[in-house]
Amino acid sequence: AGDTFASGFMGTLSELGRQDMEAFRQAMKVGTVLSSFSIEAFSVERLKTVTREEVDQRLETFRRIIT
Repeated sequence: AGDTFASGFMGTLSELGRQDMEAFRQAMKVGTVLSSFSIEAFSVERLKTVTREEVDQRLETFRRIIT
């Protein structure tokens, strides 16, 4: 889960192209959501099948929970 979090975090910062506080917040959310998928199955099995739509849906749920 830690490696997946780091990948999501760094990938989001790269995608956004900036490193301000809002970018860090977004990167933390994406990292958290992606790592939640990684613990659903052994090794990287779940990550091999996760879709962008699933990530976006989970991000929206996460946003509602923390707001």
